[in-house]
Amino acid sequence: MTAPTAPASPPARRAQQDGTPGAGGPGGPSATGSTFQPTGPRPATRRRVTIALAVVGVVVLVYSLIAVAIGGPAGGKESLDARSPAPAGTMALAEILRHRGVDVTSRDDVIDALSAPGEAADLTMVVIRPGRLDRFTLENLRRLAADGADVVLVGADSGVLATLDVPVDTVDGITLPGAKTPACELAEARTAGRATISGSVLYDRPKEAPDGRAAGVAATFCYASSAGGAPLAVMTAPGWAGRLVLLGGAGFLTNADLDREGNAALALGLLARHPHLDWVIQEQVLTDPADGDGVADLLGPGFWLTCLQILIALVLLALWRGRRLGPPVPEPLPVVVRAAETTEGRGRLYAAARARDLAAEALRAGL
Repeated sequence: MTAPTAPASPPARRAQQDGTPGAGGPGGPSATGSTFQPTGPRPATRRRVTIALAVVGVVVLVYSLIAVAIGGPAGGKESLDARSPAPAGTMALAEILRHRGVDVTSRDDVIDALSAPGEAADLTMVVIRPGRLDRFTLENLRRLAADGADVVLVGADSGVLATLDVPVDTVDGITLPGAKTPACELAEARTAGRATISGSVLYDRPKEAPDGRAAGVAATFCYASSAGGAPLAVMTAPGWAGRLVLLGGAGFLTNADLDREGNAALALGLLARHPHLDWVIQEQVLTDPADGDGVADLLGPGFWLTCLQILIALVLLALWRGRRLGPPVPEPLPVVVRAAETTEGRGRLYAAARARDLAAEALRAGL
């Protein structure tokens, strides 16, 4: 005779029928944990993303360091700076000019130099990087030369020359290193004789006859190469009390090269004609520069080429590691799960995959 069993309580009976958690019924999970599984990225995926981002960051950092190391000395603040004793500076020239009674002032903005008090007839202004100036400022420099000042532009390109409206064009050519003879009638060049003047920009007469304001300007070209083009051009006009000087490069003015050949004599002849000299290294790029380049163009084409390569590498990496998430595949469950839990899990999958079409279709089918 078996012992009578006590009837199950109503909550336990309902748990056994419905399979609710904690009851040990069919499909019910054990009391030690839940059947919930996280739907976010797996640790391995997070690790791969972190490694990829770290690699990209290291590549960008290494490229930046290389760009600074390669481009730093050439475009640094010490290059052609009258206050720098470095080989690329021009402190030696500034000191020689001061010993000859010339008041040398270093500036970093042409607008400040133009607004400084003083007579134009007593002034020589050297402007480095004139391509960063706008058309209005370049017109003021032309007017300054007409009023009696000597305006020396270093590295003026075709945009600057077009704005100044002078009978000079830039030409493509290469100046070989070494001393060159002046081969011109400029008194300062004939006195200096051979000099190691060269430049990345070379000047020559335009192919077409100048007209307008340029027709009344006379240009003298010195130290021309056999292939054509000269690194020094001096312009005067009948209505000008001063002159406009173009230097394709100023390497012969630096501390390292000033004592070579007749460089010092040429530099003094060009820059010591007036008692005051403003040495301006234009740091600021004005709103509408004459050469058409903005701040972004100063980075150079190599920077943007590297960015394009990194972008292509990231796209290829995304295509290689990408996974297409298709529609959910139904499969028989090994255990009985609550409908609410199944609905919640599928809803999270839809939300993680942003499968709005499938979610809407499921809602329409359910309704």
